[in-house]
Amino acid sequence: MNWQEIREKYPNCWVLVEAFDATTENGMRVINTLIPLGEFGDDYKPAWDRYKALHQLARERELYVLHTNREELNIEVLDGFGRKLADAYQNTPH
Repeated sequence: MNWQEIREKYPNCWVLVEAFDATTENGMRVINTLIPLGEFGDDYKPAWDRYKALHQLARERELYVLHTNREELNIEVLDGFGRKLADAYQNTPH
């Protein structure tokens, strides 16, 4: 599914999704396929708890807790120091 399909299927709620077929462009994740792993209504905490449990079992999975009121994904990539990847790249000599 893409993000718009998930928004239509799960309106105005928190969802846990797994990303597939994703790349990074200009410090932003471009995700072509998302698989919904759960819908959590108005409370993000159960979604976050499920995220932590799954992440502990398989850290290589690309999981996100998102609210479907967000029109675009706009997921920024951070470097190892917590800086936005695009900002970190722009501030280093090339």
